[in-house]
Amino acid sequence: MLKCKLKPKHITMVYPFVLSCVFILYALFIGSNNLVFIVIAKKVLSENILTLIITIQSALFGFFLTILALLLQMNNKAIDLVKEFGRFNEVVRYSRKAVYSSLIVVVVTVIILITKNIYFDHTIKEIMHYTFGFILFYNALSSFRFVNIFYLLAKSN
Repeated sequence: MLKCKLKPKHITMVYPFVLSCVFILYALFIGSNNLVFIVIAKKVLSENILTLIITIQSALFGFFLTILALLLQMNNKAIDLVKEFGRFNEVVRYSRKAVYSSLIVVVVTVIILITKNIYFDHTIKEIMHYTFGFILFYNALSSFRFVNIFYLLAKSN
């Protein structure tokens, strides 16, 4: 019999991906028939909102890089404990995921804006939109996780 030993460390590593998958599955099977979901999706895919997403994500990209620099230079008891327990690389990995996901959101949003008026098969457009939703949701969760960890480390003495 195969035993699965999930530790809290493993759960915190994968929860943005798992919740993003759940969100997209909900969108595919339940949300696609829901009028409110369809209206919100159309609003998010409007040109103004997409431009706003690029602006916000670009700012977050710089913010996360700044936080990473602060984290690497920070010297307090919490950081020392994290390093002592060998979990500092994990914190840096969370930072890297937040930075990369922000950059990916910017790139994908630009691609959607560029291809907005190009005719694609309906299926391809839907795949692009669901992928975009997955990336946005993953980015929000990764960003929240990293900022939350940073503030916990920064405020502790």
